[in-house]
Amino acid sequence: PRDREHFVNLTRNKILIVGRKTFADEDPTGAHVDHVRLCIVVSKTMDASDLGDRNGRVNVDDGGDNALTGPEVKFARSFDEALELASLEPLKIDGRR
Repeated sequence: PRDREHFVNLTRNKILIVGRKTFADEDPTGAHVDHVRLCIVVSKTMDASDLGDRNGRVNVDDGGDNALTGPEVKFARSFDEALELASLEPLKIDGRR
C-alpha cells in the first residue's frame, strides 16, 4: 500500500511508459494508470483494440459528455518509439520538478 501510494505520487500527471504485461496484468480496466497524463504501452503485439472499452468511459463527475476518466493510452512497438511519442507531447510546467 505505501509503495503504491509512493508510485502514484511520483507519477501523477506525468507520462508513464510501461510494458504490455505491466499494463495488462496489473489491472485489466487500466485503473492503475488513471492518475497519469499519458500512458505509453510498449508492445509488439498489443494495440488499441485490446483496450476494449477502456478509452470510452465517461467521467460523470465533470459533466462532460465525452470526458475520459483516465489518461490517453498510446502504443509503441519499441522503447525508442515510446520515447519519441513522449517527446511529442506538449511540455507541461506546473512549478514542480
